[in-house]
Amino acid sequence: MPRSDHPGGATRNRSAAGAQAPAGAPFPDFAAAAQQSLGTLRELSGMRLWMLTRVLGPDQLVLAALDDSTAPADAPRAAPGTVLPWGTSLCRAMVAGAGPTTAPDLRQVPAYAQSLNAQQAGIRAYVGAPLHGGDGRLFGTLCAFDDRPRPDSLHALAPQVHLTARLLSTVLELEMRAEHQRRLAEHALQVAEQDALTGLPNRRAWDRALAREQARCTRYGHPASVVVVDLNGFKAVNDTRGHPAGDELLRACADRLRSGTRAGDLVARLGGDEFALLLPECDAAGAARELERVRAGLASAGIDAAAGVATRTSAGDLVGTWHQADAAMYAVKHGAERDAEHSGSR
Repeated sequence: MPRSDHPGGATRNRSAAGAQAPAGAPFPDFAAAAQQSLGTLRELSGMRLWMLTRVLGPDQLVLAALDDSTAPADAPRAAPGTVLPWGTSLCRAMVAGAGPTTAPDLRQVPAYAQSLNAQQAGIRAYVGAPLHGGDGRLFGTLCAFDDRPRPDSLHALAPQVHLTARLLSTVLELEMRAEHQRRLAEHALQVAEQDALTGLPNRRAWDRALAREQARCTRYGHPASVVVVDLNGFKAVNDTRGHPAGDELLRACADRLRSGTRAGDLVARLGGDEFALLLPECDAAGAARELERVRAGLASAGIDAAAGVATRTSAGDLVGTWHQADAAMYAVKHGAERDAEHSGSR
């Protein structure tokens, strides 16, 4: 068992365990339940170091630890995040059934007395119990170490240790299930808010982003601008070259709009051949520069599109700003169409 020099480490662990919820209140999470359990077991046993570990291949990772700040400096110590070898550990021997849950004196348990870890760390007493996941697989261990032999009365603690390990395993499993469900929900939301063709945020994500940025603008007085882009002749591309060509054009437009955006800007596909950019903390002058950048970028890629921009006024809202940018884009598009018709009639 390694001895780490962490001044005040025991004090931090003790305070974490002491930050208890009101009597009868549920623990907020597995970490809080673990700290309280370690503190209670240390008080009952007198063992100087209690830990919860997770077994990761050849190693054990210390998830939670509680040691005795009054113990000598060379007493067994560990801090959360410490990585310990699993293959030669007392815990591995315990899980394998080579030794009991409680060993007041390691010299009386050959499998423990021969442990290289125990000899190097000067461990004389040990307590351990496995933690299992809901599928029955080993997750880690609940364990304790001391550099002093302990009285035989330590054996009486075994039922309490096993019960605590089972309860913590249950709490852990429930928390991991809830975390899995949160991941699924996050993934579902990401999929629901992503345009499958271009990978850009879709209209739903755009609406949510506008609402969030509007709240920031109202709270902090930030400016914000919107650029709207619509492809010219998109229907003709689909009709004459086929939908795969149209899809490729949409992807090319998305890639071009993404390139060069600032951190925090949002590019979205609103539907069909219409795209939009949300530019937080961007005033009218900055928006005008962004509009020119967008136009130049699309033109350099051979993409024919119309674009319009608008900036939120101090009393305005971003939905209205978006509609203004959309109107500006259509004014450009219709103006270009009129110019083309006029040029063709001559």
